Amino acid sequence: MRISLHAGLHKSGTTSIQAAFFAAFSNPTAIWYPDLGDPYHTHNGLAREFTAASWAAQPDTGHVDIAKYLQTTKVPLSKIIAEAEARGVEHLLISAEAFDEVTPTQCTRLADVLAGYDVTVLLTVTRPSHRWYSLWQELVKHGLALRPFDARPHLVIQCALLPTRLGELINTLPGTRKVVRIVRTDPLDLELPRSVGALLGIELPTDDVLLPPANISIGPSVELLRALNERNLTHGVMTPDSIARFVEYREAHPAVPGTLQHADRYGTPPDLGTTAAAELAFLRAAATEGTIELFDPDDELARWTDMTPPGWMAEALLLEWPLSSDRTVTDVDQAWEARIDLATWIREKNTQISELEATCGGLREELVATREELVATREELVASEERTAAELADVHSQNRELHADTTSLNEAIRSMQESRSWRLLSPLRRLRQR
Repeated sequence: MRISLHAGLHKSGTTSIQAAFFAAFSNPTAIWYPDLGDPYHTHNGLAREFTAASWAAQPDTGHVDIAKYLQTTKVPLSKIIAEAEARGVEHLLISAEAFDEVTPTQCTRLADVLAGYDVTVLLTVTRPSHRWYSLWQELVKHGLALRPFDARPHLVIQCALLPTRLGELINTLPGTRKVVRIVRTDPLDLELPRSVGALLGIELPTDDVLLPPANISIGPSVELLRALNERNLTHGVMTPDSIARFVEYREAHPAVPGTLQHADRYGTPPDLGTTAAAELAFLRAAATEGTIELFDPDDELARWTDMTPPGWMAEALLLEWPLSSDRTVTDVDQAWEARIDLATWIREKNTQISELEATCGGLREELVATREELVATREELVASEERTAAELADVHSQNRELHADTTSLNEAIRSMQESRSWRLLSPLRRLRQR
């Protein structure tokens, strides 16, 4: 069975790809994209068993962490693979951007699960500057109130923006074939799902499955949403209620031209250019060496080190949003601290759960090994008892035969003694004995 593992990166068209794959292949036939019940059709639940430690190590970002913890349900990847084999699936499609957070140690565990299969690893990757701002906007949609520069520890981790991270990820993810598809985000690449399907050797059945781009930018109004999050007026736009509050406020308080306050907190970090240069060098070298298959249909690599923000962010920097002052700073601080405390508590509990799962997993393996040894010992004892019983049965049979022979001999002797010839020769035998 073939397995195609689309491992992110975050904010590289993954939601659109997942939606198209779900529409085309969610019914298990020769090609299967499993439905795990996620509203966005992602398989992040399959990645949780390999990325639990990564989640625990992430910095506090308020209830962003809460949303992420509660939105994914842990599902064993091995279970999905076994189900695919039982259904006769020939090509299993897995797509989870959370896989881009695995460490080399965790990749070893992932390799054990995928061992023996023909695995293609696919990464969709966007330019570093666009990746930076797109993920920041995504976190704001989940409730983040920090400006990009202040949220940089979180962004660096989830954007794979450490200088050697992209290369580490590509080199350690287990696969017999590794494909990197460079994605254009400004303007959006509407043919991305079909292009990715072609790289994996699958054809989307009709144009109907090419759904409109999913989880797209909310544009320059992202700063309004961030400010509303900061003032505790909304918690992102991840629920119908929060979307309604955001839209209502945006319509009632339109932006005006101006200069965004604290503009220096919206730039990219100084070392992002270093990361971009390192990524560019790695991608070109890996493609030349044949380590990866590199596809860049829009020549994005030519602009890889350009730190210019995407158009929506450039526009946001030139707008001001009037905000009401119906919440005090004290209220904001208390609400935000409460969310951080809750996120910290959830992180600690998830860490404890991961540790318990690891401990229980080790104990289970020991118990299974002990049980197997006991079963083997029992089988040996049963076999030994059967051999002993067979030997005893053979001895009893020989004893019966010997007893029968002895009885026959005694009868023959007695018969001889009683015979006439025995009596006649008795004097002669006595003389010989003398």
